[in-house]
Amino acid sequence: MKRLTNAGKIVVGFASLVLIFLLFFIFWKIGSPEKISSGKNLDKEERIQVKGSHFPGIHLETVTKETDEYFYALNTPTIKNEEINDLIQSWLMNEKESFLKEVDAAPSNDLQSMLNIHLTTVPITDSIYNFIFEGYKITGGANGFTYYQTYTFDISEGSLFSLDDFIDLSDENIDRLKEIILKEIDDHPEISEGILPDQLEESFNQIEELKWSINSENFSVYWDEYEVAIGAVGAIELEIPLDQMAPLLTPKAREYLDRPDLDEGDDPQITDKQPIEDLDPNGKYVALTFDDGPHATVTPRILNTLSEHHAKATFFMLGNQVEYYPKLVQRVAEEGHEIGNHSKTHIDLTAVDNDRLNEELNDTNELVKDITGYFPAYIRPPYGAYSDHIINQATELNQPIILWSVDSLDWKSRNSDAINQEVMSHVSNGSIILMHDIHETTADALPRVIDNLEADGYKFVTVSELLKWQEATGAGPHFGNYQ
Repeated sequence: MKRLTNAGKIVVGFASLVLIFLLFFIFWKIGSPEKISSGKNLDKEERIQVKGSHFPGIHLETVTKETDEYFYALNTPTIKNEEINDLIQSWLMNEKESFLKEVDAAPSNDLQSMLNIHLTTVPITDSIYNFIFEGYKITGGANGFTYYQTYTFDISEGSLFSLDDFIDLSDENIDRLKEIILKEIDDHPEISEGILPDQLEESFNQIEELKWSINSENFSVYWDEYEVAIGAVGAIELEIPLDQMAPLLTPKAREYLDRPDLDEGDDPQITDKQPIEDLDPNGKYVALTFDDGPHATVTPRILNTLSEHHAKATFFMLGNQVEYYPKLVQRVAEEGHEIGNHSKTHIDLTAVDNDRLNEELNDTNELVKDITGYFPAYIRPPYGAYSDHIINQATELNQPIILWSVDSLDWKSRNSDAINQEVMSHVSNGSIILMHDIHETTADALPRVIDNLEADGYKFVTVSELLKWQEATGAGPHFGNYQ
């Protein structure tokens, strides 16, 4: 029997090792179905990538994980304060867990779900920062969804700021803030054309919950996709130049932002009625009138359109709306329009007793005077309903009753084409045109209505100017001219 040489022993030993390794590899592959099914490298555990931070005291990591079903990447900042870290970590963990539950609940398909949360850090001072998280999520083949979360911290003191630390949220200033935001929205047609007014109003009603950031140049507001606009608009980041916010800033905000050039500004006070212009006796004039406002979104749109056309109008306001939107009342007056009294609650004045009648008219008069410095010039009773008693009351108050000769029927049609057709079919020189600044369709229709009337040679005046031109006097009611 031959004995193996030393060289032979080495060869056999090596072959045995190779065989053992191959068997181990095969069994390992069989016991790893996830690896076999995938076709790509996947993460069993989360991976953490340390990213450099430009801001001292802030450490930034990106946490990622990928499987066949999903991928997520979360920008995760940490600072030396545990309370702030816990707050941020809690929010990120909640977003991740919510995402994973949606993945589990989603119908099975070949599409990989994804969650990406990106952090933008915006400094205010060396220790005060805005953390702006922008999330993008897509699960189960559904449409993607973009959303925001914002925090403003002092990382040296470990304190979290709220909106009222930077913006004085008195009732008056809340109205002013709404107007500033609405004007900025209106300046961006790509946003304004898709705004959902009811959802926007709901957001305004919870102003303390607004997502925001601030720096020495801008005040920014954020809304999630679908939150206040149709899906085509997407998530909204609205930047407002800080000088527009100057009157609303708190003393602390001025100190932090280091903008001594910002003028707090005083709201201009209107002490006298707007002057009544003398009109060309041979001119063509109509008075545009708007009832039931002011309205948070519609009235600013109408004012912007009037401004673009250098047109004047008369707004018959409800006292309860005046109370809610004093800054809009002030804007109407400041821009040279006329204000009328449309009662306080839009009740039929012919159906109430004398005490209630006085309350409806006098309360509204006082509300308007407190804001503008003068009483409304006229009364337009709700529904156009009047009686001898109401005429006597108007005479006593020196506020003539104004009705209309052209009803746009905007309240009925809610259609911009129909509104335009109704006005153009019935207008004549000296008409008083009735519309309502509470319907978005009225704001939609107004540019075309004005364009068409201008093409026919009409100019737009207040009711006072029209009545003076017509030499109409007395308590009325005054209707304007019919066709």
